[in-house]
Amino acid sequence: MITYFSDSYCLNTSRIYAAGKSNGAAFAGQTLACDHVLSQAIAAFAPVSGASTSPTPRKPSATPPQSSRPATPGRSPIPILELHGSADTTIPYLGGPRNWECLPTVPHWVTEWAEHDGLGSKNVGSSLYGGRLIEYEFGNGGEERVVTHYETIGGCHCWPSTLPNVDDADGTFYNATRIIMV
Repeated sequence: MITYFSDSYCLNTSRIYAAGKSNGAAFAGQTLACDHVLSQAIAAFAPVSGASTSPTPRKPSATPPQSSRPATPGRSPIPILELHGSADTTIPYLGGPRNWECLPTVPHWVTEWAEHDGLGSKNVGSSLYGGRLIEYEFGNGGEERVVTHYETIGGCHCWPSTLPNVDDADGTFYNATRIIMV
């Protein structure tokens, strides 16, 4: 798609981004971000409520066979902005078994990206919206915001929006799209 649209339209190829929710989040934050070629063609990745395995190379599990290949990002740093609800029952924030995989906790997954990007495991948490949203930024303060995680306290398996939507009939107190686009 990138080649097609770049050939067909006037695009700023340094401003191509990937975002998605749930399976789309796994596609953006795992498949695309870990691909040697595509990680170089996409500027940043924003998975929302996604199930992902480790971004670092790992041994395939024994049964059933792994359909995914080990991670080989083509650059470092890989900018990641991850958003996830702490009460997500579809892709649990604290990880666990799913489809013959053991999902890592969301904080562990984000920390592995920070370590891949050379930022280390230390982060600074900031309470937003009266403590209902926690922002975790990795690095020592000198780096640009390369790896950031937003934990929505009590949040479900949804794309946070201030308007009611199919995921969250009541709406949420913040807009994920606005955070991603800024």
